[in-house]
Amino acid sequence: MKQLREALPESFPGSQFAFLPADISSQILNFGAPAPWT
Repeated sequence: MKQLREALPESFPGSQFAFLPADISSQILNFGAPAPWT
């Protein structure tokens, strides 16, 4: 994850990235809403 956080903004400046939760507990706790990376 650390490598992605560093590499993606360099490769795609001005873009935002969001990843869906992988497990059912996280999906329930955040109501299935994606959490953006800024």
